[in-house]
Amino acid sequence: MESCISSAKFLPLHTAAYMGCPPTVLRHLHLLNKGQIKETDEITGRIPLSIAAASCFVHGNRGLDILQELLRLESSSASLPDQENRYPLHLAIESGKTWDTGIESIVLAAPSVLRIKDNKTGLFPFMASAQKHCINDAYMLLTNCPEVIAHACTGPQSTKIMHALTNEEKTTQEKFQSFEELVPMLANEDSEGEYDVDEINKISCRKETFIANDEQSGGNSIEEESRGVKRQVGSFGMHSCDSKKVLRFSGKRPKIKI
Repeated sequence: MESCISSAKFLPLHTAAYMGCPPTVLRHLHLLNKGQIKETDEITGRIPLSIAAASCFVHGNRGLDILQELLRLESSSASLPDQENRYPLHLAIESGKTWDTGIESIVLAAPSVLRIKDNKTGLFPFMASAQKHCINDAYMLLTNCPEVIAHACTGPQSTKIMHALTNEEKTTQEKFQSFEELVPMLANEDSEGEYDVDEINKISCRKETFIANDEQSGGNSIEEESRGVKRQVGSFGMHSCDSKKVLRFSGKRPKIKI
């Protein structure tokens, strides 16, 4: 396994972030040396947030708490690339974090990264999630930056995917299902960062309907969240990834078992 930190210089906060230490420990180490939150590891060029995002020890709800604490200490760290020009969002997706266990929080802090390709894979964030068979994560990443489709694919492919996401006549579940069906067409693009067709055709293992609880929201309402501000909107919406807002589905999200 590739190490997220080097042994060239001991950095307590970086080590704690890698090991998945509790938020209270991270806060204490930050108070002892506030400069470390933006200090880079000598070998990888990674700050604590990037190290935690890439770490296999940071996962699940506990991992979410760790990532959110590091973002609270320095939200701008989500916009800082490492030595390989890879951002925390790219590293989080690669290491298996999901929309609910860290990706959403990172996107909220740095929405502009949604339209930046991973320098290692050449994939946009939503494409990287789809390649890892996380279609629901890919869907949420794309709906928070729909304009990236124009760069990921062109012509009829781009039009079909945008139509699937914005068709007012479809319910949220139908939009998600349409998106899932159209994902394989990205593998047929001649552009850089295309999918492996065989891998994409295997995508079926992790489905989530993204339906709002009818009793709470009346069908397909979602929650639009910004820093400290929440309000209910009555229908599925789209916005630019320059905006520091993240779309979240309210209510329960029942999973479909394969």
